Amino acid sequence: MQLPSNESINSSLDARLLSISQEEIERTVPELFEGLEPADKKLALGKLQSLVSAMMIKVEENYHAGPLPSPRTLKDYSKVLPEAPERIIGQFEKQSDHRMEMEKIVVKAQVGQSRTGQIMGYSVALLFLVAAVGLILLDHAVAGTVIGSIDLVALVSVFVFGKIDQGRDLRSK
Repeated sequence: MQLPSNESINSSLDARLLSISQEEIERTVPELFEGLEPADKKLALGKLQSLVSAMMIKVEENYHAGPLPSPRTLKDYSKVLPEAPERIIGQFEKQSDHRMEMEKIVVKAQVGQSRTGQIMGYSVALLFLVAAVGLILLDHAVAGTVIGSIDLVALVSVFVFGKIDQGRDLRSK
């Protein structure tokens, strides 16, 4: 009797065959062993187990994660186009340099924006302080005191809430 070919075994594979026993295979795919002698069944099971093992090894062997292709993939590319790995790595380096340069620009812009905000806030606070002192000197003590107090509370609040936000940002990173 002729053993089933690899193609017929391969077409009958199922995810359940990954933990193989002959009884499980006979229940799952009975047509694989129809008409076979016990010795031939054992040989067919061995072929099937080898095939499944090879497939599992292949899956593990080809797994790769990262920003660049795996060394094996780069080697395969070089068979088609000899300068491909250098071009791929060069492009990755250019992109990485570009990203780092953009991050520097963004950080500089954020620092500048923060500095401008501090200067504007200081100017507004100073203006309110001058207005409060002016009102007090012009015999509007209640209005001057209220504006001066609001100015002082606003300044303290900005610094306190700013420190709280900084702490949250640091903890989240």
